[in-house]
Amino acid sequence: MSIFRKVTLKTLLVNKTRTIVTIIGIILSLSMFTAVTVSVSSFQDYLLKITMHREGSWHAAVSITATDMESISSDKSVDSVTFLRSIGYARAEGSTNPDKPYLYIGGMDQTAEDILPINITDGHMPENDDELLIPEHLSYNGGVQYDLGETIILEIGDRISTDENGAPYILSQDTSYLYTKEELEKQGFSKTEINNHDTEVLSPRFTRTYTVVGFYERPATEPFSAPGYTALTADSTAYTEADSYTAYICFHNPKDTIPWVEAHYPGIGSQINYSLLRMYGASFESSYNSVLYGMATILICIILFGSISLIYNAFSISVTERTQQFGLLSSLGATRHQLVHSVLFEAFSLCIIGIPLGILAGIAGIGVTFALLGSSMSNLLFGGQGVAFALHVSPSAVICAALIGLLTVLISAYLPARRSAKLSPIEAIRQTTDIVIRARGVKTSRLIYRVFGLSGMLASKNFKRNRKKYRATVISLFVSVV
Repeated sequence: MSIFRKVTLKTLLVNKTRTIVTIIGIILSLSMFTAVTVSVSSFQDYLLKITMHREGSWHAAVSITATDMESISSDKSVDSVTFLRSIGYARAEGSTNPDKPYLYIGGMDQTAEDILPINITDGHMPENDDELLIPEHLSYNGGVQYDLGETIILEIGDRISTDENGAPYILSQDTSYLYTKEELEKQGFSKTEINNHDTEVLSPRFTRTYTVVGFYERPATEPFSAPGYTALTADSTAYTEADSYTAYICFHNPKDTIPWVEAHYPGIGSQINYSLLRMYGASFESSYNSVLYGMATILICIILFGSISLIYNAFSISVTERTQQFGLLSSLGATRHQLVHSVLFEAFSLCIIGIPLGILAGIAGIGVTFALLGSSMSNLLFGGQGVAFALHVSPSAVICAALIGLLTVLISAYLPARRSAKLSPIEAIRQTTDIVIRARGVKTSRLIYRVFGLSGMLASKNFKRNRKKYRATVISLFVSVV
């Protein structure tokens, strides 16, 4: 350790009161920085959980056949995937929604609950392919009511339409209900209009008996224009080329989602979970991150400005006390760089203590705040939805607060150190820049003397003699109010 560092540490130990006050200032600054960065990370985590709860944790969904399953599962960029078999459509007898007359039966694999937005409100998940999970909106949107434990018999088949050449083709959930010819006749369409209108029929393939074992919230994966209410069952049947599937994919890096889909499954038949990717900052939409990070930046700048003013005062006093010491060191051959480095080493030494304590204080403070107000905030923002607003301390938030705090302290120490290092050894020893005696008298208002007495008058004169020294204090008070 160099002689300059030893002298610096000795000075800190001798001036214990000033050292403690400076550390407290660093702790206060770091606690505020940490509160802002941790608040941002907590909001991001909460919004991410809300989105996963409502939309699911999948990044992309593609329509595939059994041949594609192995290639998707073995793709190095894919983290996890679940497959939903399209078992078929069945009439939702008694449906009052003319655009949604079907139940769409989907077969889940074992990982579906971890990736798809399946939020059960009553009952439990299907354990075999004889049990069925019914969506809640079948009751309030379609007017069809089932009871828990009820047995229902469904005639399941495919929606069939024909192209311009009369060739039949199968319709999916992405195609809205086209109506049958009989329904169009009831609506008053002429034969010519019916012939020019796309129609569909339900072609039954088999009959199946199910037991209703649960109800769940309307899935976000079901398009609003879909003709069928999505009912789910456990899929234990072997994969076959005759069936169609939807693969819901999670990638290791969410930013790979859009390029991967465009490269492998462009166009119709693919879907991207933009709501979730936006939370990851991987949707190429900057509005969300711009607002959140912009607000945090403004708050950090205000705190930064006030913290520099506060900590600058402490180091200004320290440098003033060491001015004679710097003069003696300069006369012995010390360079300006060594003197400035000595003050920066002092700042860094105080940061070793102040920054960890400040981060812990900030986390504790904002943690107590969220513990007291978290449930109210979650109810206010999204009505709860089963996701609690809680403290989330990300490594990036802590590192960001620590770096900003370190930068603040170093700037606060560098400014007075640079000014003092410019003094000649004689000026530093005599402290001619710190003690200025003016020949003319300093006048104060008589009103000040009458209101505040002798002490007020002396304070006013002292302020007028040292305006620059009080300027930082005034600025600190101003920023505190802001």
